[in-house]
Amino acid sequence: MLLRTKVAILCIACLVVLWLNWLRGDALENTESGYKPPKLDLSKLNPLPKRPIIGSDGTRLDSRKPRAAFVMLAREVELDALLKTIREVQMAFNGEKHARYPYILLSDPGLPFSPWFRSKVKAVASSAGVEARFAEIPKEHWDIPSWIDQTRMYEGFKKMKAGGMLYGDSLSYRKMCRYQSGFFWRHPMLDNLDYYWRLEPGVKYPCDMRRRDPFRFMRDNGKKYGFVITIKESPGTIKTLWVSSTAATEWINTHKHLIPADNSLRFVAKPHMNAYNKVSRSVPHFEIADLSLWRSQAYQSFWAHLDAAGGTFYERWGDAPVHSIAASMLLNRNEIHYFEDIGYFHNPIHHCPRSRKDAARCACDPHQSFDYDKFGISCQREWDALQGINSTDVILRINEAEGIRGWGEYAGAPDGWGQDEDVKTLGGKESKQAEKSQTAPAAAAAAAVQPWSGGLKGDVRLDDEGKPMKAKPLRP
Repeated sequence: MLLRTKVAILCIACLVVLWLNWLRGDALENTESGYKPPKLDLSKLNPLPKRPIIGSDGTRLDSRKPRAAFVMLAREVELDALLKTIREVQMAFNGEKHARYPYILLSDPGLPFSPWFRSKVKAVASSAGVEARFAEIPKEHWDIPSWIDQTRMYEGFKKMKAGGMLYGDSLSYRKMCRYQSGFFWRHPMLDNLDYYWRLEPGVKYPCDMRRRDPFRFMRDNGKKYGFVITIKESPGTIKTLWVSSTAATEWINTHKHLIPADNSLRFVAKPHMNAYNKVSRSVPHFEIADLSLWRSQAYQSFWAHLDAAGGTFYERWGDAPVHSIAASMLLNRNEIHYFEDIGYFHNPIHHCPRSRKDAARCACDPHQSFDYDKFGISCQREWDALQGINSTDVILRINEAEGIRGWGEYAGAPDGWGQDEDVKTLGGKESKQAEKSQTAPAAAAAAAVQPWSGGLKGDVRLDDEGKPMKAKPLRP
C-alpha cells in the first residue's frame, strides 16, 4: 500500500513538471511569433488622493512649507540667553519635522560672530535638524545718516538722560531701531523669504505650539502682521511722531490713496490727531510678518519720510511704534492677527493664554498676564474695541472663572516701568484724568471688573472651601 502511494505521488509530480514546461514553451512560441502582452494604460487609473492637511480650526491648509525663518539681531555677550531662547522655540514648535525653519543671526557691522559662538548656536540648532545662518549688518544700513545734525542729536541725548529716559543717551539703541524699522528686510539673507519671526535673546515661549504652525496660519489665512502683546509707547520718545502736521501725519495727509478704508489706525491713535496721543504699539521682541508689507512701495515711502525727519536720533523713535503705525495704516483690519494662543515672556511683560483648553499646553500663570493691567499700559482694550469686543464682558468672564469678589490696592507697575519720567504718570495724574473722562457708569464698571493679577495686594479670592485667600506675590 505504501509503495502504491509513493508511485502515485511521483506520477503527479511528473505531470506537474511536464505541464509547466508546456506552458513555458507556449509562451516562448507566442513571443517569437510577435505576440506582445497588452500595455497597461496608466492614464485610465485614478491615483490615490493625497491626504489633505487640516488646520486646528478644521480648514484645509496648503501642504507646501512657507518660505520663512527666525531672524535675530544678537551680540556675543548674549550667547547664553540666545541659546536658551532657541532651545525653547525648538521645544515648543520648531523642532517638529513639518517646521524646522532656519535661524538667521545678524551681528553688528565689523563684528562677525566668533567660531565659538557659531559652533554653539549650530550645535543647539542642529540637535533638532535646524540650520543656523550667520551674517553681518551692512555698514551703510547702520551708520548715522549724513543729514542728521549730530550736535543737536547729542544735546538731545543729554536732556533725555537727565530726564531718566530708558536708553536716553544710547546711540547703539537708536541705530538698532533704525535698522529694524527700515533695513532688516533688505538683507540678502532674507531675499528668498516670504515670512519672518523676530526673535530676541532671553525671550521665553512657555506654550506648546506644535498644534499650529504660525507661518502656515499667516499664509493660509491672508494675515500679514501678527503680534502677541501691545503697550502704549512712552510719550517722551515720540513727541513729534504722531502729532498734527508732523512726521507720520504729514505723510498720511498726502498719501490717503494708499490707505485702505478698512484700516486700523484708530487702534494705534485717537481719530482726531490735533493733540498728542500715546501710540499703541506691539512689543518689539515678538513679531511675525509677511515681508511684502515692508517691501511695498507704500511702506518704503512712509519710512523714507520718517527717516528724513530724523526722529530716531533727535528723539527715540523705536521700530515698534513705526511698525505698528504702518501695519495699522497700510493693511486691512483682517490682515492683522493677535496670537492670543502663544505664550510669551520678556521681563517685565508676560502673556499667558487664559483659555481652559490651553491649560495643559502652557507652563505659565494666566493670572500674571499683562493683557488687562489696571494702569492701562496694555492696549488690549483698544484692540478689543477695534474687533467689536466689549472688554468689560471679557474681564467679567475672567473674574467669574477665577472666583474673584473684589479688589485691593494695586502694588505698582511691573519692574522696568517708570524709568521714563513720562511713564511715571501712568498710575498717577494721567490715569486719574483718563478715568474722569469716562462716563460714571463706565468708570464704575471698569473699576469693579479689573482682573486678578499677581501684582495686587489684598485681593479677595476664594479657595476650595469658599474662604478668602490672599493674592499670590508678583513673581520676579
